[in-house]
Amino acid sequence: MLTESWAEELCQVDGSVQVTATIRKVLDEHRQLIIADANSWEVPDWKLEVSQSLARQRAAQTTRSINGTGVMLHTGLGRAVMAAEAVDTLNVHLRGNTQLEIDPHTGKRSVRDRAAGDILCELFEAEDALVVNNNAAATLLVLHALCEGKEVVISRGELVEIGGSFRMPEIMLQSRCELKEVGSTNKAYLKDFEEAINENTGLIMQAHTSNYKIVGFTRMVPIEELVELGQRKNIPVVHDIGSGAFFDMQQFGLPTEPLTTHSLKAGCDLVFFSGDKLLGGPQAGIILGKKKYVDMCRKNALARTLRVDKMTLLSLEATLKLYREQQWKKIPLYSRLSKSIEEIKEEAELLQSKIPKEITSHVEEFAGAMGSGSMPASPIPSYRVVLKHPTLSAEDLAAKLRRQDIPIYGTIHDSLYGLNLLSMLPGDIESVVNVLEGLN
Repeated sequence: MLTESWAEELCQVDGSVQVTATIRKVLDEHRQLIIADANSWEVPDWKLEVSQSLARQRAAQTTRSINGTGVMLHTGLGRAVMAAEAVDTLNVHLRGNTQLEIDPHTGKRSVRDRAAGDILCELFEAEDALVVNNNAAATLLVLHALCEGKEVVISRGELVEIGGSFRMPEIMLQSRCELKEVGSTNKAYLKDFEEAINENTGLIMQAHTSNYKIVGFTRMVPIEELVELGQRKNIPVVHDIGSGAFFDMQQFGLPTEPLTTHSLKAGCDLVFFSGDKLLGGPQAGIILGKKKYVDMCRKNALARTLRVDKMTLLSLEATLKLYREQQWKKIPLYSRLSKSIEEIKEEAELLQSKIPKEITSHVEEFAGAMGSGSMPASPIPSYRVVLKHPTLSAEDLAAKLRRQDIPIYGTIHDSLYGLNLLSMLPGDIESVVNVLEGLN
């Protein structure tokens, strides 16, 4: 079969090893069908079956994609899109060895995240910083380093669950801490925390409920009050702020998110958050705060298992430098959020004007969202282009677009497929149009 012309063509695209393995897989599948019921078996279109199998394998790969869902930080699509400067720095510094853990002045071994840590301390006015592989790792490490075998006091309304059914109580269990939840689901008072403190209390914790909202008859203890209590009782206070906003998001017409600098200035001993959400960088967990407690985390046995590699550090440093140089609008998340609603509409109209005539299309208002557990129930005004193919249903059109060499992801609403311009990037329009022109 490999000598067939169609197989040779497939080898030019997917390589002979992959095509050979796929042919063998398809043949094995048909052998099983013959064994099960030889009388009903029919000779298939081998080219079609092998091609479809290869296409499914390509679609399952980690690859560049187009996000037309309107969700800015789409976990399934890699969350924050990194700035060109971050991507370029990888291209430059990964072509050879990388100065990762060597001090060029002394020639001796150094701390691998020191460069990123120095910029983080400068930007957030912190004593020290540590970078691990995500915020769940940061939470696990902080709890294990500061509170192993002791109680963590936290409001009952802050026992969050993040993606993949990963729950705060389970993280505490893994870190060998004992959960001491106080207050009720919707209300907690300072006296609840104070009454829960005993000789085995190791930590007071506040966790930002970034992926859900409790509204109505509610109360949360301000972080300043928890810090005052912690200082009075000589107990460390830590704040998991989740999304890691660098500045007030109200400038984009969005709700205020907890600011790292606010928690640090309030006196929190440690603050931690994600690198690939509102910071707009690579996946990372960033721990900031007092040197005493950062050192405890750095020296903890878990720190080595949770550390980041050179690619994360290079791209994180490049992202942080954009903030330092007041060039944060180069970060794709903020370049999109800085667009006016009129500009988003113009982009939608531009896309709609280029769509092949046989595909019915129109522009409509359709809100986007931040995503990745950030700013729930806070829609972001936007526009989408609705597409109606003459022969494909909305589901079939979505499937076709997902299976392209550069997969295109949109959403189906009211049985209509649409692409939301809020989350699309420069150049995506032309790529979408090229694909639509080739649909059959």
